[in-house]
Amino acid sequence: MTPTESQRAELAAEITKNVEATAVEWAGVPELLEFTTTIPTPQYSAEHEKVIMVDHIYTFDALVDEYAQIKADMEKLDVRTKLLREAMQTGLMLSGKDKVLCHGQRAAIVTKAGSKKIVPEKLVKLGVSPEVIAEATEIGKPSTYFEVREVKGK
Repeated sequence: MTPTESQRAELAAEITKNVEATAVEWAGVPELLEFTTTIPTPQYSAEHEKVIMVDHIYTFDALVDEYAQIKADMEKLDVRTKLLREAMQTGLMLSGKDKVLCHGQRAAIVTKAGSKKIVPEKLVKLGVSPEVIAEATEIGKPSTYFEVREVKGK
């Protein structure tokens, strides 16, 4: 379906906004050059023979670097846990059990019902007008979140 003139104008405005929102290099922002914060960081204490929380002072660039490193470590752990989960599932399937207890942990194969959604294209094929579908459609509030991600090509 070809977008209407107002839809094209809205899309053009969104594209312009995204182009204008290009990020600047952090080192060119004086407030970020001066920014520091203290965050408790886990550290092993040989004296206490356990992990304790120690305040660590971070600059903005150190926060970004540490976040990126932790995220990369978590991605590696996600791959590892996926492989472990698949192996445990195979074991359960071979045993004929759908759940067991092991060392205080419950391992289970869980089946949930699929989610339900209305498909506008199917409604149109069934004779419901696009205007009625649009009138019955509610758009949620926009969300704002913080993101750190690698810039490709840098």
